[in-house]
Amino acid sequence: MIYDFPISRLNFAMVTETHLASLHAGLNIIRDISKKELASNLLCVRSVYAENADRAYIRANYTEYSTTLGELDLRLFIKDQFRLSLVSSAVATAPVRISYWIFKPTIADKLLLQLPLTEEEESLREEEEISVEDGSLPLSLERRSEFFKEVSRYTVCYEGTFDATASLIAEYATANEVLVLRSLYMEKPPDETYITDAVIRADDIEFNVRAYCLGTAAPFFLPCSKLLITLTTNKSVTLKACATFSKVRKTKFVDDFLNGVVSPYVL
Repeated sequence: MIYDFPISRLNFAMVTETHLASLHAGLNIIRDISKKELASNLLCVRSVYAENADRAYIRANYTEYSTTLGELDLRLFIKDQFRLSLVSSAVATAPVRISYWIFKPTIADKLLLQLPLTEEEESLREEEEISVEDGSLPLSLERRSEFFKEVSRYTVCYEGTFDATASLIAEYATANEVLVLRSLYMEKPPDETYITDAVIRADDIEFNVRAYCLGTAAPFFLPCSKLLITLTTNKSVTLKACATFSKVRKTKFVDDFLNGVVSPYVL
């Protein structure tokens, strides 16, 4: 399953994609993110998980890695292309998860990744003496997320049997807050024939997460003003689903950050 929103519409977020891949014997391309899809954004791929395949091939820009499967803890910065392929010796069904940060690069990011600066950025770099030589910049993406000062954090759960559609969660931020989806957990259905999804709508962005690909809490950092989660299924299923949220203060810094205005002085 592929998320149906363009990555270029998110200025700072972590998302988890799920794919229930039907593998044939040989090489299977599962996800291919191009420079066109990235637009002016960058990715930092943090984890990849896949089952029922022999090997995984990960292309990060112009470098390809080959690895055995399981939960891969990664930190791959993507400026041109990310591709995940699975090799299978036989026909199989493979649950796949890919978690990654989407972000607008700062001056320090561009220096580290050897990306060209605009004239304005070059002027700011000289004026503020921004450098990555001592290793203190750029700040990690996890550290940047701490600029979103939490007012509260809570978890909402649904547990029951449904056979078509069930509304799970409707959460809203006040005028002075930003709502952040932090994680999503869904129990795994009995087998892959259960097309059981959580349909997530964050403001005007909508995508699906397949329950059969989870069975564990999937990480997110998805800021929005309102978020709706609806469960859908092709046949009756009993499961538990939980979503964890934060409410954060809506400061000018946070508002600018979410609109793609990143501060070279801080980051």
